[in-house]
Amino acid sequence: MSRRTGVILNDRVLFQSLTGVGNYVQTLLAALRKLPEGPDVRPFLSSLIGAPSRVGATAPRPTAPADGRATRPGRPRRVRRWLRPALLRAYATGFRWAARRSALYHEPNHIPIRCDCPTITTIHDLSVLVHPEWHPADRVRWYERDFARGLAQTERFLAVSEYTRQELVNRLNIAPDRIHVTPLAPRPAFRPQPPERVAACRRDFALPERFFLFVGTLEPRKNVTGLLAAYAALPGSVRRAHPLVLAG
Repeated sequence: MSRRTGVILNDRVLFQSLTGVGNYVQTLLAALRKLPEGPDVRPFLSSLIGAPSRVGATAPRPTAPADGRATRPGRPRRVRRWLRPALLRAYATGFRWAARRSALYHEPNHIPIRCDCPTITTIHDLSVLVHPEWHPADRVRWYERDFARGLAQTERFLAVSEYTRQELVNRLNIAPDRIHVTPLAPRPAFRPQPPERVAACRRDFALPERFFLFVGTLEPRKNVTGLLAAYAALPGSVRRAHPLVLAG
């Protein structure tokens, strides 16, 4: 076998609607590419399809009927659901083949693909283990099937916070010296913006000068129902002056 070089990164999350992990991968790749002597990182799927310009692309969002009623999944969706396991197995096989030529594998999404390449795994949190009732059933099954195997495969862990590092140590008995804390840095977009840009955004979305903002996916672990209940409990004068904006 030829000498292994570089880092292979599982970037599959970039080719679906971006959530937290997808944004993490997107910004990580962008930052690594700016380093003058950074590591040779190869995003697997982007390289495979020869479309580096698509790094960070998101899948089109489904549109809801104008009357807001839910529709039954049609045949294309049922076919995709049936094909998904086979496609994931094929993806994993291709990834393992490519990983044979890499010196290191970085898995950014909790559970690495089974392979013999030295592996670093990013752990964002352990909420699937601690509160499985907050997560979709297929995600819980994925953890039940593969999480322990992924822990055994991983040589070093990246934890996005000291809290997550402590969770890995206390709940999973992982040696502290195998865990490195790499806090997530804010994007430039989260810095104070020029007044004209702020005014344009408020105008586009009909926003007042002051408001409450929630940013995140709509799923049980985000506790949006608790947020709505807390907001509804505020005095009417506060709610009229500060509308609640949900974005994600």
